[in-house]
Formats: sequence, structure tokens, C-alpha cells
Amino acid sequence: MLAFLLSTLCNSFPVAASQIGRLFVKTTPEEARIKVLNIKPKFQQGLSLKPGNYLMQASAEGYNTQNIWVKVGPQEDKRIRISLKKKGSSDKEYRPYFKRHTVRQNDTLWRISKTYQVSSDDIRRINDLKSKKLKIGQNILIPTSPVLISPIQAYRKAKAVEFLKDES
Repeated sequence: MLAFLLSTLCNSFPVAASQIGRLFVKTTPEEARIKVLNIKPKFQQGLSLKPGNYLMQASAEGYNTQNIWVKVGPQEDKRIRISLKKKGSSDKEYRPYFKRHTVRQNDTLWRISKTYQVSSDDIRRINDLKSKKLKIGQNILIPTSPVLISPIQAYRKAKAVEFLKDES
């Protein structure tokens, strides 16, 4: 039963309980918000994850947002440290935007890539997909147009911009 609950938490893919790893993140500043962009559960210290690559995002008001890939191995307690840099008046900030797409019947990677005008390879890389097969109900991240924005623009839009938009 525990293995089933852990695997449900880890993207609904069956994974033996002995394969589950955990993720711990320490940030500077301490109040930084952590998101795991390519899974649905919200981040919490010790988050149980199946082995794989995860796109982490750390953000805090007055600091540049940072995205990093983290690889979690089987039974690994992965501990990472993320130090955010304060925003400077002349710095430009790269912000990739993502949409969340829930796979429906007859969806294929090719159709999804054409719908969002992005390459299927980019979708596979961001979601750490090993094959082109998708499952109905699976949530995947779709990269949309990356933009360069100044810290001033980022500050003005901070409350309005949502990095992961759920499709209804």
C-alpha cells in the first residue's frame, strides 16, 4: 500500500518503494519559493520522487529567478543549495514560460508540439520523457516563448505572471 501511495505521489507511474528518492533544498534567501516545474505536487522538504531529472525553480522578491535541473537517483536523499542573486538595475533576466498540458485521448507528442508551436524534442527534454508514448491524464510542461525582461518589468509583473497555467 505504501509503495502505491508513493508511486501515485510520483507522477502516477508505478515505482517500487525501494526506488523512491527524496529532495531537500536550502535557499539563500531562506524565504525563497521552490517549485518543481515538471511534476504536479507542490514542493516540500523531503519530497518523494521517482528517479529522474527535475526542473527546479527558486524565486524571491527582489532576487533573480533561477531554474536548475536536478537529477534524483534511486533511494537518494538529494540535498541541493540554491543561492539567488539580488536584482541589479541593468541586469536582464531570462524567464522561460511554461504551460501545463493534460494529455487527452488521441493526443500525440507531435500533435501537442504543433498545437503549441514548439518542437517535440523540447517537450521530451523538459519532461524527461524516454519515449514518445503519452498516457491519458499525464501532465506535461510545454515551453512557450522565452522572453528577456528587465528587473523593473519583472517587479511590475511579478504578481500577474503565472509560470504554470493550468488548462481547463
